[in-house]
Amino acid sequence: MRTAIISNLVTKDIPKNQKKLLSLAAQGIEEGAEFVLFPEAAATGLVNTGNPNSDYKIAEPLSGPRNSEWSNLAREHGVYFGAGFLEIDGKCIFDSAALYNPEGKLILHYRRNEAGWHSVYDDSSIYCEGNQIPVVETPVGRLAFLICGDLWNDRVLSNLTKKRPDYLLYIFARDIVPRKQLESLWRSEFQSYQERWMKTRSKVLAVNLLSDIHNFGSIGGAWYIDSTGQLLSSSPILEEHILLIDMKTERTCSGSSGYRTTKL
Repeated sequence: MRTAIISNLVTKDIPKNQKKLLSLAAQGIEEGAEFVLFPEAAATGLVNTGNPNSDYKIAEPLSGPRNSEWSNLAREHGVYFGAGFLEIDGKCIFDSAALYNPEGKLILHYRRNEAGWHSVYDDSSIYCEGNQIPVVETPVGRLAFLICGDLWNDRVLSNLTKKRPDYLLYIFARDIVPRKQLESLWRSEFQSYQERWMKTRSKVLAVNLLSDIHNFGSIGGAWYIDSTGQLLSSSPILEEHILLIDMKTERTCSGSSGYRTTKL
């Protein structure tokens, strides 16, 4: 199954972000993708201020208008569509992810288990976490999500490995500062990511958000990792990009999206 792992750029203009996200998904589908994956908080950025009056305006319900457009795209094009979003449920805000099947049906809904996506001083009755790691069976195998800091939590990682997914959909929004030392710092940090991904014993589709929002930056990039932690293919950081891979044969694909492999 050809898959488009897309690191998209977000700005403060959420409708513009959503429009570009849908356009990038369509571009990946034109390249033959049957499965499209976007990063954490893909349409809004991980803009969590700790002020509910502000953050409630950014988050939306699972059945909200942006997610409905994702579902419609999946159905209209007959593809899988996965992405992260800030979810509101009652008074709670969650850092969540959703996966829709080619009929546009929600088949996987995940809420980040680890609390590091918001400040320890935030109201825990509003800024909330999930406590489950659901897995779904698909034609390419068992799929599960983790979001950002989940990867570094031993309890969460242990719960994931017990579910034995064939593929981990790992979405995140990671920044590196200072930017003057970005390349060297990321090269070192990436090795730590590989070590943690290897512990999952799953193949990993990883995608990082690209954000230029002040105080909520993120460096982008996408990676395909085998179950031993070996890097199979990647797209560059600091660029909006589509990485095309084959989930069945682990064969890298290239096309007019401009995919290229980078050394990390």
